[in-house]
Amino acid sequence: MYFGAMRNIVREFLIGRHINPRDILPCHLGQAYVRFHHAYESDQMVNESPMVFGNVNISFVKHNEGRIWRRVYFNDDCWVMMLGFPDDYKTERHIHNAVSDFGRLLLWEDSAAFPRRIMARVRITSAQGVLQFIVYSDSLNINGDSWTI
Repeated sequence: MYFGAMRNIVREFLIGRHINPRDILPCHLGQAYVRFHHAYESDQMVNESPMVFGNVNISFVKHNEGRIWRRVYFNDDCWVMMLGFPDDYKTERHIHNAVSDFGRLLLWEDSAAFPRRIMARVRITSAQGVLQFIVYSDSLNINGDSWTI
């Protein structure tokens, strides 16, 4: 369907319910993003969905719970020891990036007694998904540096 026609249908539907949307934008999934002026308007449309409008069914979902959204089930928390982690990169952001392929960083510690070692507590989806080696790189250029930890 041509987006202009879809936008007009959605706008007409909302105005009929006394809601004046702030904006209706195209979505890469073939639907539309609707920006409301008030959160309670959005909540009302989500809670009442799906709704019939003429010969069309209209549904509203939260922007972060659309068609490509999936729930992730974390099965366990584990400690991951990373050896050879560069000292200059011992920051929350870099450690989060290093473990983000297999889990979510909960906390991390390093010790002066064990330089270039980090102990990270990570919430994981499966133990089999934890990488034995992590190739970590940090570069905005085409030629970058990387480290295997």
